[in-house]
Formats: sequence, structure tokens, C-alpha cells
Amino acid sequence: MTKYIFTLVISLFTTLCSFSQSFVGDWKGNLNVGNSTLAFVIHLSEENGQWSATADSPDQNAFGIPAQVKVNGNGIEVAITGGINFIGKLETNDLIGGEFQQGAFKTKLDLKRTIGANKLEKLVRTQIVKPPYNYDTVDVN
Repeated sequence: MTKYIFTLVISLFTTLCSFSQSFVGDWKGNLNVGNSTLAFVIHLSEENGQWSATADSPDQNAFGIPAQVKVNGNGIEVAITGGINFIGKLETNDLIGGEFQQGAFKTKLDLKRTIGANKLEKLVRTQIVKPPYNYDTVDVN
């Protein structure tokens, strides 16, 4: 009998801990697309029980893409404009494990919470390369 009571108490404690965590914030992950990766960010907020979200793909220079959110306990579904879906589960306070889908393309995508200086900003890429170079150079005449 003590074994059953102990199991019940432990299961209630873990349930309470998992629901005390929140999806609110900025979440970043890297999509594996063929031989390359693309940064992917979801911004989640809640006000009066209503969830809202936007998504960014900084490597593609796409920011503020509107999205619809459904939160159910520690599970989340994000439907992003353009036929993109993310379905995940809050595994820890700073990690959502899930799956990214766009059309027939599906891949695992883990999102980590970003805080303060880790927030992504629009990338600025210059065409002026300064030494030291990460490749060999040869002067030719």
C-alpha cells in the first residue's frame, strides 16, 4: 500500500512541475536542410489566456511571420503562415523538442529558449572580406 501512495505522490509532483513551466518567450533552433542548416525562431506570448506568435528565419531574411498557437498542457502546436507547422513538447524549462513540417518535408527540430543578448537580430552581411582569411590566397600576374 505504501508503494502505491508513494507512486501517486511522485506522479502528482511531476505533473505539477511540468505545468508550472511556460512557453512564453523566444525560442531558437537550427533546421537541418540537406547539407546546411537554417536558424529558426519562434516568439511566443500570452495575454489573458490568448496565445500569439510570430516566427523568424534570419538566414532567409524573413522576420515577423504571423502564426497561430495552440497550447495543451506541456504540448504546443504552431501553425505558421506559408504552410509551416511545428508540433512540440516542453521537455525542460529551456527546451521544446518537436517536429518541423513544411509540405512533405519533415525534420526534428529542438528549440532552446533565448534570453537577453542571445536574441537574434537581423543579420548584416558585408561583401568586404578582411584578413586573416580562412582560405589560401595566391598573387598571380
